[in-house]
Amino acid sequence: MPDAALLEQQLGTLELLRAVYCAEGELTLEADTERVVSEAERWLASRASPPPAQLASGLPLLLTLRTEDNWQLPTSLTGPELQVDIFLPPCPFSGSGHERPGLRLRQPAWLSRAEHDQLAASLLPPAQGEGSAEDEDEVDSDDLTYIMSSIDRLHSALRSLAPTLSLSPTPTADLPTPPVPLSPTVLRTWHHLPSLSTRSKRAELVTYATSHTPALTGFVLAGKPGLVVLEHPLPPSPSPSEIASASTSLDSYWSTIKSHSWADIPSSHKKVSERLREVAPRAWRAMSEVTRSEEVGGPRMAGEKANRQDVASVGRWLDGLGLGGRLERVLGAEWR
Repeated sequence: MPDAALLEQQLGTLELLRAVYCAEGELTLEADTERVVSEAERWLASRASPPPAQLASGLPLLLTLRTEDNWQLPTSLTGPELQVDIFLPPCPFSGSGHERPGLRLRQPAWLSRAEHDQLAASLLPPAQGEGSAEDEDEVDSDDLTYIMSSIDRLHSALRSLAPTLSLSPTPTADLPTPPVPLSPTVLRTWHHLPSLSTRSKRAELVTYATSHTPALTGFVLAGKPGLVVLEHPLPPSPSPSEIASASTSLDSYWSTIKSHSWADIPSSHKKVSERLREVAPRAWRAMSEVTRSEEVGGPRMAGEKANRQDVASVGRWLDGLGLGGRLERVLGAEWR
């Protein structure tokens, strides 16, 4: 059962985003997301029917940013746009360490891959000690402020990049960027952490995965030990070189985590052990933290100090996803 107050907060964030980005086509929701929102509003009003099951996966949105004078882009570009996927998590941030929204920049035709990656990095929170006083204030901000601060950094990064744009690609202003379909096959890795408790670090594991190129799916589970599962998209019948490329990409994710999110942690405390790797059908459609979800024991299992997970519930949840037996292999002697 979702927390009604947190659900109201999540829907309130969505309503405010719609008010801020109210131009036609600026903020769009897929039909399924609109339906889930309507069902959630009805559930909050009556509490008589079961809550929408899809709430456990969060709410995906698409923000389209159109040409602004202060972008200072070359006049040769006609109607350039930037599209940002926004993922509102199941448990919105409330000043007590819930998961942050995820933001991912789609690559437009008028940016090179290197330019896109440079802009995409601006959506990530600044590393510890690298941000301004305003960035430090963002740590305790609400989700709307967090999203808008991220978009402001994107605008600033584009203005800085504008004078050096290669403009080698040909813009396709009349052709909207289609949604990127999720590949049915993934390289899935299971990572064991001796301890994972700090809420901000858990949130950034999700944010960095969502902002990674390509976006990673999976979950984060706090505890002693902690568990992080990552899925990297693969073609339906991947070649050895494609699997190797996905492995390199996952290594890059962990390198970014250790050098940015964990920059303030001693090297001896950055231990992450990959316990299992498999090429398999996709199990998750997004990256999320499941520590407080009912499937793994609910909020009662998510104390800030202990984080003692109901391992049996985690096992049953994975069994239901067709991933039975993995937890035993990952946790080993810690399984019981």
